[in-house]
Amino acid sequence: MNFVILARPKTGTTFLGRVLDCATKGQFKKIDMDHKDFKRVYINKKHIIYLFAHPAIPADKLGKFDKKIVFTRDVRDMLVSYYFHLKYRRDISRRTLQEIPESMTIDEFCLRNLDKVIDNFYIKYDSCYDLLVRYEDLYSGGIQKLIDYLPIDYDRDKISDCILLNNFDNMRNIELEGNDKGELRKANSNHKESFKVRRGKIGGFVDYLSQDTVEKMNKIIKDRQKETSVPITYK
Repeated sequence: MNFVILARPKTGTTFLGRVLDCATKGQFKKIDMDHKDFKRVYINKKHIIYLFAHPAIPADKLGKFDKKIVFTRDVRDMLVSYYFHLKYRRDISRRTLQEIPESMTIDEFCLRNLDKVIDNFYIKYDSCYDLLVRYEDLYSGGIQKLIDYLPIDYDRDKISDCILLNNFDNMRNIELEGNDKGELRKANSNHKESFKVRRGKIGGFVDYLSQDTVEKMNKIIKDRQKETSVPITYK
């Protein structure tokens, strides 16, 4: 049986992938495909688990998956995080990413890309999923809910250890040490916003966006939420 976890970049997929690495060890063969269609693929004799973390998966490919899991995050936090990723980590990415004009502010970026992101993820995957998990719920049962759904044999103590090993502080320390050559490798910039593990704060968008921008985004989101069952915001 094939499982796919549908997610956008900057929604916590680095944490999720590292927890899955730990939880599936000894049961699945892991294939790192960060530079291709999928962030990771886990394979054994009976099952395949795909972790997809690109902006959108082609509609004609969705039918190949038996079970679809939507992994979502408040679009406002995601866009803020993606802005800094493109601004400070674009040069070390394994994929070709869009460029942000030097003069474009974070407010302009979020407003300009809001509808496109809603269309390409929140609307695109409406009613096509078997399970929905929120980034904001990961530490309050969300990761357990996801692991329970996947064909992984485990004990709860092991999963707790996997979560603890890959929590925000530990991943940030790995990045600070600068020894990781993979997804937690340090950016070329010393700017505080250049970290892969940047903040992870729920609702942190309010620290970066103007009140006017937040109000404009909220109005758009309120109207567009009627088009999908996938939550566009956390609250």
